[in-house]
Amino acid sequence: MASASSNKNKFYFSHFNIRSLCSDFDSFSDYVAAEAFDIYGLSETWLSEPLSSNNFKIHNYNLVRKDRDGRGGGVAFYVVNSLKFQVIDTSAQQSALEQLWIRTKINGKIICFGTLYRPPMANLASSLDDLENAIVSFLPDCDVVMFGGDLNVDMLEAGSPGCSAINQFFNKYNLTQLVQSPTRISQFGGKLIDVLVTSNPKLISDVQVINMDNISDHHLVLTDLDLQKNRVPISYRTYRDYSHFVLTDFVNDLFNVNWQNIFNMTNIDQMITFFQKNITDVFNIHAPLKTSRFSKPPAPWITDNIKFMMKLRQKALTRYKKLKTDTSLYEYKQLRNLVTSAVRNEKKLILNINLD
Repeated sequence: MASASSNKNKFYFSHFNIRSLCSDFDSFSDYVAAEAFDIYGLSETWLSEPLSSNNFKIHNYNLVRKDRDGRGGGVAFYVVNSLKFQVIDTSAQQSALEQLWIRTKINGKIICFGTLYRPPMANLASSLDDLENAIVSFLPDCDVVMFGGDLNVDMLEAGSPGCSAINQFFNKYNLTQLVQSPTRISQFGGKLIDVLVTSNPKLISDVQVINMDNISDHHLVLTDLDLQKNRVPISYRTYRDYSHFVLTDFVNDLFNVNWQNIFNMTNIDQMITFFQKNITDVFNIHAPLKTSRFSKPPAPWITDNIKFMMKLRQKALTRYKKLKTDTSLYEYKQLRNLVTSAVRNEKKLILNINLD
């Protein structure tokens, strides 16, 4: 299995309830070395603060973890070294849901990856509330959301209250659950409690459930994302360039047109043609037609007000570069933060409209 470092178009993301990283670390480390997926999301790591991350190093991977404050639980990521990422803060939550999120950029796409664990006795409604708060906080700023987790709800029991609540939550945010077969087998049968969820199922080409009974009684769930860089079709737009338009010069040239000629014409079509041609000729002098090439996709959240704010921000930056004073730096930062906040709010508004 190739990792993203050797194949930029394919990206492999997995989730595994390991039920103690300590007890089977060597076996898990060997598996990682053999398969080399890009991200391994783990739940029930059973790590605690006294246990140093140095004891759980895997070659070519970075470990980021979020231990439970107490016995058991815990979530973590092993992320391939070639991938730069940031941890997303989700500390403000009320339920017992354990979640860890990272943000990264691959082939121009901003992707937020998560790994989750909901303890069996944790209130499901409160857990979904905390998951919702986390997703809403970063959804407007990312292109793809992808997470795996053990929710301790059998997703094969479609009519159960727990399964219905989770599916309703997924539908609300246009999320798709990818795993379709049992992920934990016991003497009482199989249950699908380990999920993989994405906001863009079109990127998914394969989903696997892999038996890991030499390490845990949970199966590892794996998917690959096709992250080819989308080429935006190049378009050309023709418009009038008013950057050097001077109204007084424009009006003077209109007055200089010999409009009396129109009274010598008897054909109405000829009059209209004369009028249109002279108006157009004057416009072509003062606001000539210009054709530009556009290769960026439209951004509906960039409103006229935001464009105006961006101009003010750019002027403030230019002023700071010239003056190099604390006051000019403060003014620039204020405008920069104002633009960032406005763009984020517009994105959220568009997202809510689309959801409704």
